[in-house]
Amino acid sequence: MSSASSFAPADTSMVIEPMRSDEYERCIDLASAAFNTNNPIMKRAGLSVEDYRAYALLSCSKVKSVDTGLSLVARSADGELLAFLFLKTFDPCQKTSDFKEMMRKSRTTAGLIELVSGLYDNAIMSMRIGSMATGKEMMRKS
Repeated sequence: MSSASSFAPADTSMVIEPMRSDEYERCIDLASAAFNTNNPIMKRAGLSVEDYRAYALLSCSKVKSVDTGLSLVARSADGELLAFLFLKTFDPCQKTSDFKEMMRKSRTTAGLIELVSGLYDNAIMSMRIGSMATGKEMMRKS
């Protein structure tokens, strides 16, 4: 490993490290373009690159995903960006109301936000996250 905060896979031609602040905008742009050209749902829905970019900026803000050191990038040995992953601390309080203005502007964006929110809501309910968040998780009997 090259440092305490990086990971070098067996293939030493690549390193995985926290995303740098100066890489954030490029990664947002790449994610926006990728979702518009490679995601069948987004292609069919007709969501514009600009609308997805606005959603990504709000959903994966620099403060929550990069400044925390949670988001990751993979770089080649010569420093070229190969891949990235936006990560942030789970925030059960972030609701669709945070996206209210975006949802008013576009029915497609509203649909995307409702879809993603619904997926998270279902995941929360299936994990019984409320009790985990309060430190009162109960063990299930087999």
